[in-house]
Amino acid sequence: SGCLWRISVPPSSGAATAMQLAQGDWLMDWGGGLLWIVRPDATPEDAAKLRAMVQRVGGHATLMRGSESLRREIDVFAQDVPTALLRRVKEAFDPLHVLNPGRMYRDF
Repeated sequence: SGCLWRISVPPSSGAATAMQLAQGDWLMDWGGGLLWIVRPDATPEDAAKLRAMVQRVGGHATLMRGSESLRREIDVFAQDVPTALLRRVKEAFDPLHVLNPGRMYRDF
């Protein structure tokens, strides 16, 4: 149970990041550059704090598993990708907006 986060950080900061963020099980791979961290179900504010901490060390966090209520309130991916580009790509492949609406980003 809880939230499963996939966190990519520079390998040199992996261990310190895991120690700061882990509140449950965690696994480190890629020489410290990839962290899988299980945390208790979070609020949108908790998720924003986690992502801010990860961003400070030059990484990003993806929510892989979370409660339905959390997934409705936050984006699966961090908003560091230009959304205009994502919208154009999604529009090209899914002009009728039938494929997973709101699945990865709440707005599209």
